Amino acid sequence: MLHMHKILAASDFSPGADAALEWALDLAVRFRATLHLIYVEVLRDDPFAPASYPKEHTERVRARLREQLTTCAGRRGDVALETLPDVRCEVLQEDAAATGILRYAREEDVDLIVMGTHGRRGIKHLLLGSVAEEVVRLAPMPVLTVRETVPSRLIRSVLVPVDFSHHAGEALLYAKELAARFGARIDVLHVIEEAVYPAFYNAAVYSVYDIQPEIENEALRHLKGLCAKTLGVCKDVTVHVRVGHAASEIVHHAEEQETDLIVMATHGLTGLAHLLIGSVTENVVRRAPCPVFAVKSFGKSLIAANRKSLEQADAFS
Repeated sequence: MLHMHKILAASDFSPGADAALEWALDLAVRFRATLHLIYVEVLRDDPFAPASYPKEHTERVRARLREQLTTCAGRRGDVALETLPDVRCEVLQEDAAATGILRYAREEDVDLIVMGTHGRRGIKHLLLGSVAEEVVRLAPMPVLTVRETVPSRLIRSVLVPVDFSHHAGEALLYAKELAARFGARIDVLHVIEEAVYPAFYNAAVYSVYDIQPEIENEALRHLKGLCAKTLGVCKDVTVHVRVGHAASEIVHHAEEQETDLIVMATHGLTGLAHLLIGSVTENVVRRAPCPVFAVKSFGKSLIAANRKSLEQADAFS
C-alpha cells in the first residue's frame, strides 16, 4: 500500500508553484499528510544582496507563503486546511535552491517533493537549467513535477514508460498503487529506438529492424509478461509499443491519450554519466503535458513491502 505522511511543496511564488501547490494540497488531503510549504532564499545570487537576510524579511516571506496556501485552498473550495494533521511554512537560506530543497527534504524525512517546472527548452534551458530537474535527479524520495498550465484534477489515466530495467518495475508498482487510489486506468508504454550506433554501419546495419525484424512483437510480449509479474490481477491495463525517440514518443503518447499523470523511474545519474547520457525522465519532466511522478529504485520507498516482493520476483525470474 502507498503511504504518504509528509509532503513537501517548494514555492518560488510563480504560476508553476501555484499549480504544484494545488496538487500537493490535494494529495495531502487524500493521504492525510502533513504539508510542508517552503521557499528557498538564494544567497549570493545577486552580488549586491546581503550574505544573509534579517529575521523581519524572513517573517514577511513566511507570511506570503501562508497567504499563497490560503489562496490556493480557497480557490479549490473543497479543501479545509484544518483537516490536515499539520501545515508548516518555512523559509530557508541557501546558496542554491535545489540544495535547500534537498537538504530540507532529507532532514525532515519527507515522503514526496512536489514542485513546479517552467518547461524551458533549447538555449534558455542550456543556460538556466532547471531546479526541478536537479531535484528529480538527486532526491532520494519520489518527486512530482507540475507544469504551470496544469491545474489539479481527477486522475483517470496513468502512463508508465518502461525500458525493461529493474527501475521500470518500481515505477509499475507506484502506478498500480496510485491507479488504485484514484480509480484510474494504466497505460504501459515501451519505446523502441530504431537508430543503431555508428559502429554497426560497416555491417550495413542502420536500424534495429535489420538485427531483429520482429522486435515490436517481442517487445509487446515482454511488456505483457512484465505487467503480469509486477501488477498481477489489475483491471484496466493496456500495453503499447511505439518507435522513435524515447522522450518524444512518451510526450506524444501522453498528449494523444490525454494522460493525467506519468509515472516513471529515473536512474539518478550524476557527473560525467549524466552529462554524456542525460536522462529521459528529465526530458519528459521538461516537456510533458501533465504532471510527472518520478520514482527511484533506491532511497526511500513509499511502497516498501511491494518493493521487497519485486526484488524476490527478480531473484527467481
